Amino acid sequence: MRPRPLRWRRTNGIGEEAGVLLAGKNAVVTGSTRGLGRAYLVGLAEAGANVVVNGRNPDQCEALAREINDGTGGNAVTFPESIASWDAGERIVDTCIEAFGSIDILVNNAGIVRDRMIFNMTEEEYDEVLATNLKGHFACTRFASRHMRAQGSGRIINMTADSGLSGYTGNSNYSATKGAIATITRGWALELMKYGITVNAISPSAETEMTATIPDNIDAIKGSRGLTHGGRAATRTGTTEECAPIVTYLCSDEAQEITGQIFGIGADRLSLYSHPDPKIRIFHEGGWTVDLIRERVPALMVPALESIELRV
Repeated sequence: MRPRPLRWRRTNGIGEEAGVLLAGKNAVVTGSTRGLGRAYLVGLAEAGANVVVNGRNPDQCEALAREINDGTGGNAVTFPESIASWDAGERIVDTCIEAFGSIDILVNNAGIVRDRMIFNMTEEEYDEVLATNLKGHFACTRFASRHMRAQGSGRIINMTADSGLSGYTGNSNYSATKGAIATITRGWALELMKYGITVNAISPSAETEMTATIPDNIDAIKGSRGLTHGGRAATRTGTTEECAPIVTYLCSDEAQEITGQIFGIGADRLSLYSHPDPKIRIFHEGGWTVDLIRERVPALMVPALESIELRV
């Protein structure tokens, strides 16, 4: 799946009235040479932001930076390295500050899959996914948040996934990172809100090179599993570009009051997820015994058990 050529000012859902929404803002988007990351970065650039392009392939980074600089007269620089280390997290933030003077936006997008059933998974496959997907989020946020705290403002966007919120077969390493990201999004929002920094997460749904490696996942994306709009099934497969507008909006000053939230987006659908909360609470004075649990759980809780199917 080759990246689409850029069509500036209309590619990523940015109308002319939003073309200066992020004017003067400086952004880092990790994993941004292709797929969703590219769409997010292009959306920010179209809205007026200066951007740092990141990926492991230097040629791809330079090519996208040239397209942005030539296409908009905007400013793009590159950081062609993995961000799966504390050192890289510090240096990508420094790259933004040295090029543009500050860092206002961090989009933690970089992610990989190494899919395997749990009984076949290797330690290397586990470690690789956690390093890029989770440690990369931590490393970049650790150093970006220090600068944002000093300036009294900032926007951090994390990437979760429906598999991390509901579980998914054959990619428990990936799902574990995405579930953790959902949780740390809320934790960081609480830590950083007093410094004017918002932290939100996106669960995007689009056909990409990465999702194409998960056979059942792309079927779920295409089918959208019973979602409806106006009485009809929402079966259209979303594009990466259609996932970008929510990121652009959440990075703007207009979204200052939105933090600690998870948004889903794909094709025609935009969702706001609820925070985990107990469905049922029952109390027994003196605590619970095995016999009491055997009596009460089947009657009161089993009828309310959650489905373990993936919801998109």
